Amino acid sequence: MHKPQSAKAFHSARLRSIRYDQSEQVLWDTTDVLGPNVEERETLLTLAKMTANAYTSPTVSDWYTLDSWNKSTPFGWEPDADGIRGHIFVSDDNSTVVLSIKGTSAGWITGGGGPTVRKDKLNDNLLFSCCCARVGPTWYTVCDCYQGSSRCDQECLEKSLIGESLYYSVGLNLYNNVTYLYPDADIWLVGHSLGGSLASLIGVTFGAPVVAFEAPSEKLAARRLHLPSP
Repeated sequence: MHKPQSAKAFHSARLRSIRYDQSEQVLWDTTDVLGPNVEERETLLTLAKMTANAYTSPTVSDWYTLDSWNKSTPFGWEPDADGIRGHIFVSDDNSTVVLSIKGTSAGWITGGGGPTVRKDKLNDNLLFSCCCARVGPTWYTVCDCYQGSSRCDQECLEKSLIGESLYYSVGLNLYNNVTYLYPDADIWLVGHSLGGSLASLIGVTFGAPVVAFEAPSEKLAARRLHLPSP
């Protein structure tokens, strides 16, 4: 896999591209990384269960109990939290950590879909769709970018993606915290829908293995985020 030699240089190049439309060199290393064997049914099934668990909690009946994983740690499930959420799973021997990220909660389902609905759709809109929200009633504008005739201001949109509270930025901090807690572990990312694309974008940033389920393509999102590539 390709990994940036310096996280600082990676993010500096990204911000320079967004702010000034200028390129900056990023040096990359090609390394062998231990990833999940997705051709093995049990491995894929376990990752799918972790992905499903990102939408729920261990006290609820739809939670999947996993063999060979000694604990899970929730993130974003605090009573007042309304953003990115999921669970961190750790293998029995602490050799592997899986970061599972929740996708979009559906606001049209009875019960309202939970407290993350608005920010989920905001990030959907920022990364994958029309930023001026001319899609449907469940979509929200991300900036004052509408120019009429279903056209948006691309520069306005991209500058809206710099915010530290947006899911991509929060996900980077989350990944860094996991690497600090488990410096010797292999770290994988999984997710469904929006969560799968976020996992892919974070994986590209750090050179980490990713398994995504039913996720929108991340190429447009990577371009909007101005992510450097090898």
